[in-house]
Amino acid sequence: MTDTAATTNPKGNPSHTVRGRIIHPDGSPVVGEPVQAHAKRLRCDDEPLGKPARTDEDGRYVIEYDPVKRRSVDLYVQVRCGKEVLVTRAASACAR
Repeated sequence: MTDTAATTNPKGNPSHTVRGRIIHPDGSPVVGEPVQAHAKRLRCDDEPLGKPARTDEDGRYVIEYDPVKRRSVDLYVQVRCGKEVLVTRAASACAR
């Protein structure tokens, strides 16, 4: 599950938030693993958005990032365990 939202950070600047919950196939939470949001780019390397987060004891994460110059962003979230990619999930974010 991944949600995106446009918000204002504590300094009053606009920011965007990606939040979600990562679970194993049996429904148990993925705990303590790094999660990174990326902007998908067509002609160059994908761009990391914000700082990586770690899943909490319930498998939840929150990533805040500054708005990009484009009105909308095709993004995806990756969860890694070492070099293995556990999850790649696509989402879409639009500036409002």
